[in-house]
Amino acid sequence: MSSRSVAFVTALIVLLLLPLEGAIALTNPREVPYPPLNTPPSDLVSDGRGNLWFALPQENALGQYNTETRGLRLVRVGFATLNVAYSDNSILTYSRLLNRAAIIDTDTFDVRELSLGNFRIEGAEPSDSGFCVVGMDGRGTVVMFVDRTGTVRGSLRADLYVQQRNGIGCIDGFVWGIGTNRDRLVRYSIDGREFIELRVGVVITGISALSGEDVWVATSDNKILLYGPRGLKTSTELHNNANFAPLLFATSDRRIYHVDLAGGYVTEVDSGTKVVKHLGVLRPDLVAMYSSKSIYVLSVNERKLVLLYTSRPPRIEDPRVNVVNATLIRVEARVVDPDRDLAVGYPQVVLIDEGFRERVAVMRSIGGDRYSSEVRVTGLSGRVTVMVRAADIYDNYQEITVGRYELGGDAVRRIEEENAPQNPSTTGLDGSLGLFLIEFALLLSLLAALAAFAIRRRSRRKGRGRLRR
Repeated sequence: MSSRSVAFVTALIVLLLLPLEGAIALTNPREVPYPPLNTPPSDLVSDGRGNLWFALPQENALGQYNTETRGLRLVRVGFATLNVAYSDNSILTYSRLLNRAAIIDTDTFDVRELSLGNFRIEGAEPSDSGFCVVGMDGRGTVVMFVDRTGTVRGSLRADLYVQQRNGIGCIDGFVWGIGTNRDRLVRYSIDGREFIELRVGVVITGISALSGEDVWVATSDNKILLYGPRGLKTSTELHNNANFAPLLFATSDRRIYHVDLAGGYVTEVDSGTKVVKHLGVLRPDLVAMYSSKSIYVLSVNERKLVLLYTSRPPRIEDPRVNVVNATLIRVEARVVDPDRDLAVGYPQVVLIDEGFRERVAVMRSIGGDRYSSEVRVTGLSGRVTVMVRAADIYDNYQEITVGRYELGGDAVRRIEEENAPQNPSTTGLDGSLGLFLIEFALLLSLLAALAAFAIRRRSRRKGRGRLRR
């Protein structure tokens, strides 16, 4: 084979072997309007209510940016704040350099500065009742528990490696942290009476707590690990150099989003399955997760903002058609929407006849995840295709052809029935397996054809050699 043919075949095989996206949610990044900021932000957080909050140190303020109206409001805090953390209608903003911190009520915009005394703030994360603030005093590392009004409700002295982001996790009455030598995971009860230490064996670069029983761990050997009090539960390999400077965002449904700022990758891990998206030419600086449904990534120098949706797609299962009479059919289906964010007007039944006339009817809930709709076929003619569609507000979409029917006279006659997803934006794990098997079969066919071609070429060359002799 010529070098050109080899290159073509190699490229085709590579395309066939590219990994398929499973039933997980991460979409391709898309650029959205950049906020009307006059100065560069130093940190970013979302309040889950349509607003992004920026730390604006040159203006001694926070900026509240509404992603729908694109309006910007400045909240003066009285010092050059650098970092922000969000917890249920409150923002903790602070400066490690100035050792100042304040709580902002996101409803009233009231600002209350904290009195830190000899405590030097290093980082903060949201907690069940407010914030966990980690820092140092004259005797070592301390975790302070601050409520949403700015009142300190207690503290814990702990042997922890201190880092600004993804260094601790406070949840369910426990504090997860990184041991001082960075190769051990530790868990304290808030009252300090319980302590667990787990040896990970490599350097931990960040953690994100799911609960008192589960914590995601990023390690220097490019892995995402799920740990519990008894040890390792799952392990997922990431790309090279993934954990040089990661940001981690855990969701309540046990997913983890890993953002590699240095490489420009966003990875979603869900039950051992992963999908990776590259941010292209964007050089990310700041990242925020919006209500577990989307991720905003901002490049300060390029003044660009991109959005990735993380809502899982709806699934259509067990569709059924019942012919009520010559003019009416009833369609039922189970529509499972893991994140409960179906778009208005969905799920729906769609009828299309041979003349491409279309009839759409919204399905109504009849209990649990089951939906139903009765649709009149009057005005349609010939063969009619019956489909069920489901979509959520984040553009995830699935369509299933339920069956095909013949209209005529005083009867509706079924021709054939199908329950296969058609044009889903994201397929389930079973769908991915089917696609993989199809691609694998195509690959085998391609390799067999190449082998036959090579044998024929070789035979022809031998024949020509005999004639020359």
